[in-house]
Amino acid sequence: MVSKVNKAIRDSTIDMDNENIRGYVLKAFFDLLSSVEKYVEMVNVINVNKDEVRWTLWYVLERWVKLLQPVMPHIAEELWHRMGHDTFVSLEPWPEYDEGLINDELDVALDLIERAVEDVQEILRVTKITPKAIYLYVGPSNEYYQIANEAIRLISEGKTMGETIRAIIGKPEYKRMADRVANIVSKVVDGTIPRRIVSKDMELRVFRELSNYIKSRIGAEVVIQDAMNPTYDPGNRARNALPGRPAIYVETVKERAGNTV
Repeated sequence: MVSKVNKAIRDSTIDMDNENIRGYVLKAFFDLLSSVEKYVEMVNVINVNKDEVRWTLWYVLERWVKLLQPVMPHIAEELWHRMGHDTFVSLEPWPEYDEGLINDELDVALDLIERAVEDVQEILRVTKITPKAIYLYVGPSNEYYQIANEAIRLISEGKTMGETIRAIIGKPEYKRMADRVANIVSKVVDGTIPRRIVSKDMELRVFRELSNYIKSRIGAEVVIQDAMNPTYDPGNRARNALPGRPAIYVETVKERAGNTV
């Protein structure tokens, strides 16, 4: 959350300087409000020290009120005084961000969590399955991440899918993986693999640490498995894991074998 507010200050300040009022309001209010709501939801289901939560929310609020003052002056002043300040927030210096506190990789990992939750919810909605447990197979080999990152870079530079595939398999270390490279590149192009991913280690760590949050969102037991070393994979789903896109196995209430999706 500390990263989110510092990033919001940085990005919305740039929008304000460029007179992009719509972008400023979107980042300073709507995006940050969504982040605060998500943070509160998360800390209610995972083991976070209450003093740490209070400190974090106060840290965010002091900066957020200043950030919103130009577009919500009356509300900002009211909140500022309710926080115990005797000054006017309109006379306070503009909030400064600390680049060292911005953790883009963590923010991306949290976005991947939300995407995985949405994937599972959509599967359950369409199949009408009552799940006993959800198994998420996170993190294929590091080679897949290297290929995906290279594909994301080349495509962002304007390369076509064919050009991207040829550029990657032109490297000696990937010549033996032509079919896999083509598959990964196609998944980047069609959006199956997000355009922003993190390392395998970071992805697996965040999914494990937030497994209780994922469970609360889905309403079923959630088991996070390392896709490279699963301990339970009856549907042989682990092999389908992609960077930024875990494979999913739904175990039904009625049978241990479950359903694969």
